[in-house]
Amino acid sequence: AAAARAGGEAADARFMRAMIAHHAQALTMAALVPARTEREALRLLAERIAASQQDEIGLMRRWLARRAPAPAADAGAPRADAGHAAHAAHG
Repeated sequence: AAAARAGGEAADARFMRAMIAHHAQALTMAALVPARTEREALRLLAERIAASQQDEIGLMRRWLARRAPAPAADAGAPRADAGHAAHAAHG
């Protein structure tokens, strides 16, 4: 039971790290909006996305700090090109 719980906790931590990378991609894209459109609705949407994603990244980092030690260098780190596939299997 303890081994299964430890495996689940490791999977949860990998998932959170992948989601942080995913949310960071949203921040990168939202930052591009002001230079690429004059449409106020899109600019407002990008601002809302940035605010919510920053909050969620903070929450996930706090979760990891409390529950999961930092991984060894690059162990299980999400790839920059992982896109949505990193979290699709987690329902």
